[in-house]
Order: sequence, then C-alpha cells, then structure tokens
Amino acid sequence: MLWAAGYTNTSYQFDWVGAPYDDPNGNDMDLHHWLQLTFINSNWTNTLQYLDTLFGTRGYPEVVNFDDDTNL
Repeated sequence: MLWAAGYTNTSYQFDWVGAPYDDPNGNDMDLHHWLQLTFINSNWTNTLQYLDTLFGTRGYPEVVNFDDDTNL
C-alpha cells in the first residue's frame, strides 16, 4: 500500500511475537482482548486448535508453543 501511495523507501519485516491468550495479570494485554475474541480458554488444547484454525484460515504464519498445558 505504501508503494502504491508513492513511498519508495519501504520494506517488509517479519518477526515472531509471543502473547498469552489470557493475561494472567488481568491487564487485558492478551490475544483474547486484542482480537476481541469470545472463545473462553477452559481447555488449552481446544484453545490451541481454535487459534491454529483462526490464524491458518486467515493466512497468518504462526507457531504455537506452550509449556505445562498453560496459556503462556
């Protein structure tokens, strides 16, 4: 879009971001609130499948890593 607007000094950057589904501190700094999702994280395996489907069908590259069956 920037190229189409006439900006020529642009580039694409890709990076990985780690974010919990639900913020354990209650500050709403999580995927649940950022993406305005209504899916409740009651089972982490189901949540991972939900996020995989959500991001995969929208074409976003994603890698899901988790330790000890938590959402962090």
